[in-house]
Amino acid sequence: MQSRDAEALVERWLRQRAFTPERFPMRRRKLSKTPDFRVTGETGETFLVEVKTLRSPSPGHGSIAFKLARAKAQFDGVNDGGRLANVLALVAEAPGALATPLADLALAPDGFADGIDLVLGFARATEEALLLHVAQGSRHQETLRPLITSLEKEVA
Repeated sequence: MQSRDAEALVERWLRQRAFTPERFPMRRRKLSKTPDFRVTGETGETFLVEVKTLRSPSPGHGSIAFKLARAKAQFDGVNDGGRLANVLALVAEAPGALATPLADLALAPDGFADGIDLVLGFARATEEALLLHVAQGSRHQETLRPLITSLEKEVA
């Protein structure tokens, strides 16, 4: 799956759940790295979403850590100080298998928990979405609640 296809998958998923994803203007993207979307919910909550594709059927800690670092840099390009919640969407063959490596990486001394508030996983083939990681102590819990609730409804 190409990165544009992965972005379209996540955008479609968000729109089906009454979220409004918007791309950053081209002039802004030329000035600095930006996440893929600024997203607004029905109740006005706003958060950022970066989509990354993992091409390997079973990616290792290193490739996942690389994607996390790249995403964090893109979030920091527009969200230095963390005014908005940062949501990473990982598109992979088997996103459920990413939960354990993500938990390991979050516990590392230089973990990503301080820069990424929520990680979602999307299955390439089925477009199923999973909640993979919620940063403990994130100040954006309330902002992200509608997104988390929409995922929980799908599982129930």
